[in-house]
Amino acid sequence: MSSAVSSRPVASATHEAGGGEQVADVFVIFGITGDLAKVMTFNSLYRLERRGLLDCPIVGVAVSDWSDEDLRSHARADIEGCGTEIDDAVFERLAARMSYVSGISAIRGRTSGLRRRLGRGDVRCSTSRSRRSCSVR
Repeated sequence: MSSAVSSRPVASATHEAGGGEQVADVFVIFGITGDLAKVMTFNSLYRLERRGLLDCPIVGVAVSDWSDEDLRSHARADIEGCGTEIDDAVFERLAARMSYVSGISAIRGRTSGLRRRLGRGDVRCSTSRSRRSCSVR
């Protein structure tokens, strides 16, 4: 079962050149089922959570036919596979914010699945040779 991700309130701090703080509403990770996520991304997310530096919803996007629960179980196994000893309370906080959007259309810029998950209508994605980026307004 999937639901829209709750948006956080707009940060009171403003982002200006050379200073300020900008808070993310949602952290979207493309290619979350791949090798990089297995050996680095999940473990990095866990370490950020453990340090209290990650507090936004996390949406993984990839082609694989996974569910939210598949994402969470792979994340746990991959974190343990990196040799990290998992604190259950820390992992549960992280896992509670993780969700997954599946399908080739999500990767190719047809963002309807991502829109549904974020609960927003304006998701714009672009792809270049070296990177992919999306913005949500």
